[in-house]
Amino acid sequence: MKGVNIKGRSVWTAVAALCAVVAMLVSGYMLGARQSAAVAESTAPLSALPGVESPFQAVYRQVSPSVVSVNVVQRASFQRGRVYQSAQSHLMGSGVIVRVDGNIRYVLTNNHVVEGAASYSITAQGEEYPAELVASDATTDLAVLKVSDANLTLPAVPLGDSDEVEVGEWVMVIGTPLDESLTSTLTVGVVSGLNREVSIPGANTSTNMIQTDAAVNNGNSGGAMFNTRGELIGIPSIKLSSSRMFGSGASIEGIGYAIPVNTVKTVVPDLIQYQQVIRPRIGVTITDTDSDTDEATESSLPKGIVVLAVEADSPAEAAGMKPYDIIIKADGDRVRTTNELMAAVQSHKVGETVSLEIYRIPNLSGLKLGDPIPEGETLTVDVEVKILDVQTSQQ
Repeated sequence: MKGVNIKGRSVWTAVAALCAVVAMLVSGYMLGARQSAAVAESTAPLSALPGVESPFQAVYRQVSPSVVSVNVVQRASFQRGRVYQSAQSHLMGSGVIVRVDGNIRYVLTNNHVVEGAASYSITAQGEEYPAELVASDATTDLAVLKVSDANLTLPAVPLGDSDEVEVGEWVMVIGTPLDESLTSTLTVGVVSGLNREVSIPGANTSTNMIQTDAAVNNGNSGGAMFNTRGELIGIPSIKLSSSRMFGSGASIEGIGYAIPVNTVKTVVPDLIQYQQVIRPRIGVTITDTDSDTDEATESSLPKGIVVLAVEADSPAEAAGMKPYDIIIKADGDRVRTTNELMAAVQSHKVGETVSLEIYRIPNLSGLKLGDPIPEGETLTVDVEVKILDVQTSQQ
């Protein structure tokens, strides 16, 4: 019995050992299988995610054909010795179709794109069409070209409302930067600022513009800036590339300016119908005061608009305005710059009156440098708004 028990225990011990070995083999196999599956899964190609269409693609497809390249030829004559010679240069900008009358397409662009040119044409969808300059306006830097060709069938773009534009909303700029190889280029950004007072190069004036960080390059001038509904809200005009405010040669990126479309709505009909902008005026020549304070002191005039001259037989003369009057309010609102005054006057229809508050100092023109400025009087005059001959720096 003793030997049998020992032998029986030996048999069961051997069986237990064999089971343990089998279990280890099975466990190792399963672990290897799982590792192999994990490796296979990691090397398998990724499945494509659902596509997400940007908010700009549909707008671009709809409006980009109506944004064209504007080609101008400028000729210059010069004397070399006793011989007069002439040369011509080919320049390019951008434009956008804003009005259609039958077979006529009216293309809006910048005045500085077409100024001084001898001939004009546009390029749309790879085809060139001769164009005619209808009229231009240096004050707003806008110009209108006319293309009369039955083969050009592109539509006008829808016009938005720039008064509804808000800082932070998406905008799209379309145009032809640099040369024709980059036609219909799209850049995207946001509205960075509103009512920026920007000087118009060569026009001795300034206007309020929309600021954007969408790329605006040479050649984009006169093109189009759209919102995500495909509405035209601005005409790219100027890019700020350097500033002496921050040191000579300082580089600036992402500051471009566009003329608001609501300015376009008032200017384009006049250019097409009258070949000039009909601006209601009151008949004064004006300039800004060089002052940092709203209140008059013994050494400073109040900040406002100085009347340099009053036109004969004008509404201003009829209302009793005089040279050296300082306009400080229009319709009850404080005005400090000529742009603010012009906006107030031109917000009225012909025949309406604008109420001006003026600050008048007796014998202001007779004061010498260093003389104390005497106290003036404040007057309110109601001036009729009329259509007068358009002249720069006048209202």
